[in-house]
Amino acid sequence: MPRRLLGPPLWILDVANVLAVGERRCNLTSDQIVRSMGLVERLLGETIETIASAVSFRRLLSTARSFSVTAYDVVYLETARSEGLPLATLDRALRAAALKSGVELLS
Repeated sequence: MPRRLLGPPLWILDVANVLAVGERRCNLTSDQIVRSMGLVERLLGETIETIASAVSFRRLLSTARSFSVTAYDVVYLETARSEGLPLATLDRALRAAALKSGVELLS
């Protein structure tokens, strides 16, 4: 059985953010993102253990890509959405994503 490594809690956010930003800056293609997503998910299943995240890697990356926000912002967005809570932010991209996904904004 291969040795399992424990990754820091932010590792999954960092990886998702790097891929989303790489695509946004035209450094990665959609096909490269899909391939990378599969590789990362395989690593998570076989080699790297992380502390449970409130949002899955796939959801982090797909939401970051869909709304052009950071993976870090996705955690706030998804937490507000899943808990039915309003979101307080001044970040324009995150505000736009919240409105598109039906999350109430605090004014």
